Amino acid sequence: MSSEEKMGNTSYVLTIHTSDVRKAGTNATIKMQLVGENGQTEIHEMDTVGYNDFEQNDTDDYKIRNNFSLGVLTELRVYNDGSGSAPDWHLGYVLVREDVPGGEENYAATFNYNDWTGTERWITIYPS
Repeated sequence: MSSEEKMGNTSYVLTIHTSDVRKAGTNATIKMQLVGENGQTEIHEMDTVGYNDFEQNDTDDYKIRNNFSLGVLTELRVYNDGSGSAPDWHLGYVLVREDVPGGEENYAATFNYNDWTGTERWITIYPS
């Protein structure tokens, strides 16, 4: 990848689905990091101010900006800090799409998990 291709501002839209199982939602702080063939993003806290994120059977969208395109996505790292009154979280999947100029989105990768994330630890999910 040329230095010109690495420059600029690339955005990724993460569609995060909390499973539809009893007590699947969480009040914990959730952080994510995307990893691709060209590098990785900074760690981002997934939070919408004034909104109750990650409720049972909800699908929430978040945007991550990066200074360069990650290329082919190879990993998604997820952290649940274990805070709040209901820290456990049953993550269904994360769909990641790269924004492109003109308002379109390119398909990038789906990261299926369908399990409890655990608390106070990082998990790594690979694309399906």
